[in-house]
Amino acid sequence: MELSGTQRSLRRCTRRDRPDGARYRLRSLWGSRLPNRWAVSNFHHGDQLQWRGHQQQFHQLQPISNVPDGRRWPTCCGRHWPDWPRARGDRYDLHREYWRWSCRWDAIHTNIYDPIVVAKPNIPTLQANKVSTTTLSSLGLADTLSAAGKRIQLTAGARLQQVTAANFNPTTGAQTSYYNQSALSPSVALVFKPWQNVSIYGNWIQGLERGTIVGATFANAGEIFPPYKSTQYEAGIKVDWGKFTTTASVFQISRPFTFADVTTNTLVLGGDQRNQGVELNVFGEPMEGVRLLGGVMFLDAVLAKTQSGLTDGWIAPFSPGFSLNLAGEWDLPFVRGLTLNGRIVYTGSQYIDTTWPRRSLPEWTRFDLGARYAFENPGAKGRLLVARFNVENVLDSNYWVSGTAATTLFLGMPRKFLLSLTADF
Repeated sequence: MELSGTQRSLRRCTRRDRPDGARYRLRSLWGSRLPNRWAVSNFHHGDQLQWRGHQQQFHQLQPISNVPDGRRWPTCCGRHWPDWPRARGDRYDLHREYWRWSCRWDAIHTNIYDPIVVAKPNIPTLQANKVSTTTLSSLGLADTLSAAGKRIQLTAGARLQQVTAANFNPTTGAQTSYYNQSALSPSVALVFKPWQNVSIYGNWIQGLERGTIVGATFANAGEIFPPYKSTQYEAGIKVDWGKFTTTASVFQISRPFTFADVTTNTLVLGGDQRNQGVELNVFGEPMEGVRLLGGVMFLDAVLAKTQSGLTDGWIAPFSPGFSLNLAGEWDLPFVRGLTLNGRIVYTGSQYIDTTWPRRSLPEWTRFDLGARYAFENPGAKGRLLVARFNVENVLDSNYWVSGTAATTLFLGMPRKFLLSLTADF
């Protein structure tokens, strides 16, 4: 395996609000990186000769406008469910990105266990040139019908979404690719409450998202894939037991699948990925001062309709078959305001590609511990100060978290200490 080079960046963000509701965000970013890769080994005690690249990038202008009566759907039973009889939502987003970079390469001696800190480069500021534009617009309608004293609720809706995107040559300004497509995304949800504390629900939802823009590392860099249309089916039950609540659901989600073709060094659409799974969750306070929140998921992610059917039925990359999250808190009865907390995160093994023989990342487990202490704010009567101290990855375990279709793997964070103080005014 290989480790990607490190990067440090400094970001400055300025936001402007206009009377018509549009928001503009200007961001200036510079970065220095060690772009080469090196194998993890003890050869020469980790000493390496690397090339350091100084680059300056980019300015971004992002106006966003929302129709005032556009509304969000709140969360219910782990998914989205509207809480009004009728609703209409409009949204119009326009994203423009400008950038240009200037590089200077220097050879430096470093060590993978004690890397050199790279200072901010001293290079002239360049004019920002447009490289891409994306316009997202949508109109949604939903209506809820109730019966039997609202014990049965049926919601039906649809959203018309349009995606317009274009890429430009940053030097000449010429347009290099373009598409303009729209799709109607329907949704239906049903909730049945046989008893006051029990909800049985099901939904069918389709969604549209912008297609991937192929990155610069591929031979087809700049290609814009058509918008993805995903379909979700879900059925579940939620039971409120008083001191705690449990949920159980089964689901299926289908969406297009992209992968890196190593023979041609291109990113391609290669069929569909179908995720079927079971999700179990519990949360509540079974004992006074003891709170629990946890869940497990069993996932069967399978590829279908792949090129020539070569990988039909294969388990999709970066889709662990089992994952678990369990967190708890305990208010110490003998120290007023002091709460201890802990968390366990487990992720099963996962494949990293679609080549044969298949390679995989091993399973991993992470333990987190922490505490918080709430006490009266001496500067504001009746208000609280809360001090928090947390340790993530207590055992300082080394593990690979996951990765992407672009053959990039992500390392888990080492042991991390977090200390904060918040005030209630």
